[in-house]
Amino acid sequence: MTIKKFFMPLLFVLSLFLQSPAFSEPSKGVIVFCDDNLVIIQSLSTYDYTMGELYSFGIYDIEDKVVGEMNSYGIHDFYNLNKDVTMKIYVDDYNGPAKPHKNKS
Repeated sequence: MTIKKFFMPLLFVLSLFLQSPAFSEPSKGVIVFCDDNLVIIQSLSTYDYTMGELYSFGIYDIEDKVVGEMNSYGIHDFYNLNKDVTMKIYVDDYNGPAKPHKNKS
């Protein structure tokens, strides 16, 4: 009985830890706004918006597709698929679903 009482809470806490955003998968998105060091990215799967500040030199334009951690705060690496470069972005804010991004082409 004592072993079960010890391991059940431990397993519960461990399961909560493994579900935290720190272990979430990188998301693919498209840059919908950029101005100096401000970038807004829309997720291609959930249409969530992520706003961040560019912390490293990066070449980016509106409509560029990027891959990175969009659902947690802090500095994350984003890979620009169009330009083949990696940039560091400090994620300031992210939110829930919105209207899908419409490609002009």
